[in-house]
Amino acid sequence: MLRQQARPVSPRPRAAVLALLCSAALVGAAAPRTPVAGPDGVWVERETALMGTRLRIALEAPGREAGFSAIEAAVAGVRAMDDVLSTWREDTELAAVNNAVPKAQVLLSPRLSGILAEVWRWQLETGGAFDPAIGALVDAWDLRGKGRRPSPAELECAREATGLGRFSFDEDARTMARADGRSWIDAGGFGKGAALRE
Repeated sequence: MLRQQARPVSPRPRAAVLALLCSAALVGAAAPRTPVAGPDGVWVERETALMGTRLRIALEAPGREAGFSAIEAAVAGVRAMDDVLSTWREDTELAAVNNAVPKAQVLLSPRLSGILAEVWRWQLETGGAFDPAIGALVDAWDLRGKGRRPSPAELECAREATGLGRFSFDEDARTMARADGRSWIDAGGFGKGAALRE
């Protein structure tokens, strides 16, 4: 799905509008807006599907071409992050970690290593309240399928494979391994935020 349009708007701070609308749109919270016509710019929008959700970018630009150029750069940044972090595809860096043979060390790019180092810090700082290594629980509840209610035994088994403690991460060597073949990291709790910083 792709929609692009450009309309005249009244002047407002361009950088702040872009950051605010990209943030809201990426998490699906952007409300439709009817811009006021004005002589100083055009309102440019694009909507597409990325990172498992609807991405809507809307911004004010001095002209249509400049606006679409800025939007394409933003979309390219989000797409590049999706190519690293998506767990819905098999060809991404994080998918390689999640699908690796248990105990096999996976060499990470500087980008993914930096993101995972931040994930580890947040896990420690929150006392484990933030821990995206919940793949075994996602599977137990079939959250990416039709959904199901796991048995108590299945839940216990999934819990045993849950948590960043089931992974070894060496930030200096930029390597990572999982201890259990059922364990995997879901980027849903941090991927979109990482993309917005691109």
